[in-house]
Amino acid sequence: MSGAIGNGFGMMPTLMRTIDKLSTQNDALTSELSTGIKSDSFAGLGVDSSAAIGLQPQLGAIAAWQTNISVSQTKLAVTQNALTSINNMATDMQTALTGLQSVSSPAAVAALSSTAATDLTELTSLLNTQSAGRYVFAGAASDQAPVSGTDLNQSSLVTGIAGTVATVGDAGAASVEATTLAAAGTTASGDPFSAELSVPPSTAAGLVPQLQVGSGLALPAGMVATQGTDISAAAGPTGVGATSTGSSIRDLIRVLATVKGLAGADSTTDQFKTLLTDTANLMPAVTAGLANLSGSLGGQQTMLTNQSTGLSDMSDALNTQINTVMDADTATVRTQQVALQNQLTASYNLIADEKTLSLADYI
Repeated sequence: MSGAIGNGFGMMPTLMRTIDKLSTQNDALTSELSTGIKSDSFAGLGVDSSAAIGLQPQLGAIAAWQTNISVSQTKLAVTQNALTSINNMATDMQTALTGLQSVSSPAAVAALSSTAATDLTELTSLLNTQSAGRYVFAGAASDQAPVSGTDLNQSSLVTGIAGTVATVGDAGAASVEATTLAAAGTTASGDPFSAELSVPPSTAAGLVPQLQVGSGLALPAGMVATQGTDISAAAGPTGVGATSTGSSIRDLIRVLATVKGLAGADSTTDQFKTLLTDTANLMPAVTAGLANLSGSLGGQQTMLTNQSTGLSDMSDALNTQINTVMDADTATVRTQQVALQNQLTASYNLIADEKTLSLADYI
């Protein structure tokens, strides 16, 4: 008799363990219904976890590429704004030089010379523009200022050109132009550009940063202050393409330095007038070259935008695959929960029955 009583009440621990297990399962199913996902961790997915985990590296790479694009788009916008200001400066100088040819009084020459000096100071600042603490016109060496000095007016390039221009009455326009062209095209380090950018225009173009935006895919993002441009189609009436340094920025510095030096020359000589005309004829090629650079930046922005859209689509597709694995099938979960709750009810009923047993039930 005592054995029978022991066997009856001995079911209680087993029932309690069963209820604990069923309760845990019920809580999990309740969580699935409330959150809509099978588990808040990959471990809880069981055999499906490998599929979800396997997609994570791809999503991580896409996120990194998207970050690269976002940072570069900001940098390109800053670069584009600075380049627009430079082009506006060049356009204004082009207009002023055209006007000066008809009214080349000493006062007018002095006024435009002063404007050129102011432009050179502003150009220094624009070429040393930064985005997130990095110089946007510096290429890969973005921690180094493109213009080495604090003001182009103080560079030996500008002072040398201005001094040469002052001798135009004696030396002649052709000689002055040859000297200033050679000076503007020099690649001497630090005069006025950093060592990294003191290279031929074609070489400088190769310093444009390449941005990793996909698996095995890198796109150009930015420009270098001294890089070359195709200006052949923009050659002025005297064939300016043959007298360019090959770099629109270098050509602009040459023009501004020349105009600055005009104040020290005799404006009444024919050689002065020839130099003034030839300098004015340089400007269409300069502004066209700057416009080409701006268009190139715009093209880069478009390519990055398109790539970003493609990466977003790819990310959405991968997340859809993950969601397919992780999302709960609510209809199935509800069916499972009903069955499980029935088991819980039966277990609780058994416990209730056990608790009502008395010694008489076993006699």
